[in-house]
Formats: sequence, structure tokens, C-alpha cells
Amino acid sequence: MRKTSILCMALAVSAVLMAGCGSSKTEQAPAAKTEQTQKAEEAKKAEETQKAEETKKAEETAAVSQASAEEKKLPDGYPKKPIKIIVPWDAGGGTDVFVRTIATGAEKYLGQPLNIVNRGGAGGTIATTEFLKEKGDGYSIIFEAIGVFSTQPKMNAVTYKAEDFKPVIGTTVDPIMLVTTTQTGIKTFDEFKEYAKNNTVNFGFTGSGSLHEIANYALFGELDADVNGINYTGGGELLAAMMGNHVQFGSLHPVNIMSYEDADTFVPLLVYSNERIAQYPDVPTAKEMGYNFDFEVWKFIAAPKDTPDEIIDYLYDGFDKILKDPEIKKLLEEGGSVMMDHNTPEEVEEKLLSNVEQTGKILDELGLSQN
Repeated sequence: MRKTSILCMALAVSAVLMAGCGSSKTEQAPAAKTEQTQKAEEAKKAEETQKAEETKKAEETAAVSQASAEEKKLPDGYPKKPIKIIVPWDAGGGTDVFVRTIATGAEKYLGQPLNIVNRGGAGGTIATTEFLKEKGDGYSIIFEAIGVFSTQPKMNAVTYKAEDFKPVIGTTVDPIMLVTTTQTGIKTFDEFKEYAKNNTVNFGFTGSGSLHEIANYALFGELDADVNGINYTGGGELLAAMMGNHVQFGSLHPVNIMSYEDADTFVPLLVYSNERIAQYPDVPTAKEMGYNFDFEVWKFIAAPKDTPDEIIDYLYDGFDKILKDPEIKKLLEEGGSVMMDHNTPEEVEEKLLSNVEQTGKILDELGLSQN
């Protein structure tokens, strides 16, 4: 009996000890879990704090960038008054029509109207030379054509160079065509070639030293034709001379003659570019007719070289919106204009300097360089 009691007591003690051990383990597990959870929560909190700080920093950077952009958009309240744009050719020509078309969107996209000033003469060199005196305050810009910088300095004495100007935006590429009137009775380029064999070719062009002149002389040299070239200050004057039969042939842009189609006044004979143009798909190119040259006029807007970059950026943005405006774009394309694909200030500057070098070499090869 005593042994039985002792055995029972031992079993009871053993049970108590085992229960105590089990209780201890049960109590310690929650403590370990709480410590792990706390560390995880602290890590998550630190991560959230870091993300919040990064977000705040990014927002502050964006705010600074936005403020800087806004400051660049309107430096010193620019523009406070109308912007003068010089057109180095007479009123009535294709270039003048183009500028007057884009001017309709000036107030909407530039905040001020464009005051157009026509200053024709000497293939654009007179206005371009005078423009060197303008201030780089963003209120004087000029509409230029590549020939003013690529051919004129090689054929005439000028005091400017491409580096004296800061491009704003590239606008259009305008093909050059050899054109006659219905008065001559000539309807094709082959008929013109026959005419040139037996007659003096009286032709007009706009601007001494312009690509219009160079294209004609390059072609007529290939034909070994007897020619009489007459320089006109603008497309409007040349059109009038041709309609008055003072000259029978001329180098013109599609936009110059498209408005006369219904009157059946002008007949395009040849395109001086390498590709045919949409407005006159039946007119062959010089390349198709076996001549290895390509002449086309591309145009751009420029400012004085000391114009701040902030103003250049603002003008580029405004003019880019004008050229992309659906109504204005439609009018320009209907008038024969082909928009430039790469038109930023940097792209235009690169293209300008490259063309100056390449055209100079062509003029040297043709024996037309004077400088």
C-alpha cells in the first residue's frame, strides 16, 4: 500500500513537471513570435518612411522643374508685344503666302500677333544682311531659305554667314520646277528640249545666286542652250512677267502656280528634285530625264545669334503648334507646302551647316563659284 502511494505520488509529481514544461514552452512561443513581428513591422515602417521621403523629393524636384519650365516659357513676361518677322522676298510670292498663312495662328500659339515686313532684293541677301543689326530679344525674327546661306555667299559678296544666326524651327521643303506658259505651246520637257536647240531661252528666276538660278543654269548647261536669264525680286513679279510674255520660262515652286490651274495659264515641265511631287504627279524629275542633280528649297525661321535659348524654346514650341494646327496645316498642304520632318533648332542648325558645305562643292564643280 505504501509502495502504491509512493508510486502514485511519483506519477503525480512527474505529471506536474511535465505540465510545467509544456506550459513553459507554450508561454515562450508567443513571446518569440511577437519579437519577429515587431522587427518586420519596424522594417516595413522604415521602408514606408524611405518611400515617402523619395516621393517627397521627387515631387519637390518636379515642382522645381515645372517652375523652371514655366520660367523658360515666359522669361520676363515674354512676349509683351507683337513679334516682327522679316520676309526677304516681295509680297505675293510663295514664301510671302506661306508666312501670312502661319501668321493666322500667331496670337493663339505665340500669345502675340506677327507683324510681317517684306524686304525683297538680291535673293534675300539685303534683308538678311540688315537683320544682323536686330537685337536678340525675341521680338525680331526672319524667315529664311537655304539658298541665302548655301549659294549666295559663294556667288556674291555678303557680310553674313550661317553661324551669325540661331535657328528657331524648320518649316517646309519646296520643290523647284521649270515652268512655261500656255502661250509658248510647249507641253512637255521633251518639247522644251527641242525648243532650246533652236531658240534663245528667256527665263526668269527669283534672286541672283539663288537655288532657282543655279538649277536653271545647271540644266541649261547640260542642254548646251543659249540662255538669257533675268532676275526678279519675288515670285509675284516673275509670274507677272511670264503672263506678260516678257520671259517664257521660269523656275517656281508649286505654290506659285497652283492658284492659276483653273485659268490654264502655266505648264510645269520638270521637277528639279529627285522625286515627283504629289501636286503634279505627271511631271518628270531631272533624275528621270538623265540629269544628276537635285535642287530644292527648304526654309526655316531664325533669330539673332544672341537670342536666349529660353526664348528660342518658346518660339519653337509656338511655331511647332502653328504648323501642326489642323486647319493651318491643311491650308499649307493645299498650297503645295511639304512639312519638314526634323525641324528642331538643333536639327536645323546641323542641316544648315551641312548644306552650306555640300552646295559649295557643287557650285565649285559647276564653275559657278565667285568666292
